[in-house]
Amino acid sequence: MNIRQLVSALKNHEKRLEKNFRSGLIEAGGFLQGESMELVPIDTTNLQASADTRWEGEGFDTAVIVSYGTEYAVYVHEIVENRHKPPTQAKFLEQPAREKRDRMGRIVAKWMGKAS
Repeated sequence: MNIRQLVSALKNHEKRLEKNFRSGLIEAGGFLQGESMELVPIDTTNLQASADTRWEGEGFDTAVIVSYGTEYAVYVHEIVENRHKPPTQAKFLEQPAREKRDRMGRIVAKWMGKAS
């Protein structure tokens, strides 16, 4: 293999890594959304129905955003004094993000391994 072939192979590998990193983040975001939906308080189902996972950027510059799109989502999430019927709760997005971060890391790592 000459130097040009090596450089070409490395660039191709980098492109696969970037694509798989993005795919891993998207899958991890979907996983987080699913975990949070088990905890989100359900009154009229509007809050639960507003769950969204989206991504911006490409490759290693990808950002995945998991959110709830109602006007009151932040209040339901942040006011921990409010009572909710178990297993629903405040911090329905933050708690699984903290507790499941290792699992989400493994999801991304799995995708990165596919690039090899």
